[in-house]
Amino acid sequence: MEAAHVKNHAPHARGAFIAAVAARTVACGLTADAAVEPMTERGGVVLLVGLQVVLEELVAEVAAHRKKPESERVTLVRQRSELQEFDEKLRHYADQRITLDLDAGVKAEG
Repeated sequence: MEAAHVKNHAPHARGAFIAAVAARTVACGLTADAAVEPMTERGGVVLLVGLQVVLEELVAEVAAHRKKPESERVTLVRQRSELQEFDEKLRHYADQRITLDLDAGVKAEG
């Protein structure tokens, strides 16, 4: 990499790094004055309030992802049941011996 390119890119990279670190510290419950947010205990685990919010968001996201396959499964089971009912109704007609007169409606040459 050329030195001029590094000099141009370095300030932007430094700013992006500082912003990422600042965002991560806020997510971990650290404030600008180096104070730590209050802690809570849930299920024998001590959580920072900021982390508790992140944890609750993750739990909600996982629950949403679990609901989608379950709803798809319910839909597929219902569709399979409908198809089985239709198949039973259609089988009655498929099993019938229907005679076809292939000459009916055909003009004779002549």
